[in-house]
Amino acid sequence: DKVYDLPSSMLFNKLPNVPTEQLIKETAPTPEVATPITQAADATKATATIANTDVGKWNTLAERPAGATSLNVEEVMAKFTSGASGVGVTVQGKTSNTVGVDLPGTNLDFLSITVGAGVVDIGRVKFKVAKSKLSPTTNIHKWSVFLRRFDPVLSKWITLPTKRVAEDDTYVYYTATTPKFSDFGISGGSDLPAPEY
Repeated sequence: DKVYDLPSSMLFNKLPNVPTEQLIKETAPTPEVATPITQAADATKATATIANTDVGKWNTLAERPAGATSLNVEEVMAKFTSGASGVGVTVQGKTSNTVGVDLPGTNLDFLSITVGAGVVDIGRVKFKVAKSKLSPTTNIHKWSVFLRRFDPVLSKWITLPTKRVAEDDTYVYYTATTPKFSDFGISGGSDLPAPEY
């Protein structure tokens, strides 16, 4: 992305309403543990098994297999506070909101991520949104897209730190960090979000 070649001070001055994390290039974590030992998929679901998770290291939990044509998650990574063996991971695309609480903004996608064992310290999700959903006709700005996690204890959607990291001819790619895995929604809007403090 050419925007990352510009001085950050210029970007901050010229684009004051764009969230800061959108203007700084991401340094993606490097997986420190082997990738999943088994992986399977259908159009909207991917499952994987991880041999062992290491404490305090980035583990690749799932990558979108070629057969998951309707799944918009590209990769799931996590660090664990306790290790485990034979960890099952499922990434499931959903056609609608199944939690019963409206997702803020314009709904773009819904999914769930479950991790079978081990205590997650922090997770990272890389996902994509079709450019056709972010076109001028849909009135959704590519920098307004957020991944939101449903918190069942609070019974509300929590906005996660989300970053646009790449684009190709068909998709815009984003990453987000999450303290837990559960139900997620991807949404956006016509305006850039106001800074939250």
